[in-house]
Amino acid sequence: MQKQSDIRSVFIVMDGEAIEGDVLADVELIGVVTHIISKAGFDNCPVM
Repeated sequence: MQKQSDIRSVFIVMDGEAIEGDVLADVELIGVVTHIISKAGFDNCPVM
C-alpha cells in the first residue's frame, strides 16, 4: 500500500494538457460537468 505522500496528483484538462505539482495546491475539485445549457439561438440543433 502506498503512503499518501507517494501518490501524485495530476489534473488533465480537455485539450490533454496535464497540470501537476505546486500549481494544484490552490485547486479544489467540486464536481464534474455533465451538461452544458446554451441559448437556442446559438445551438444548431436545439431541443424544444
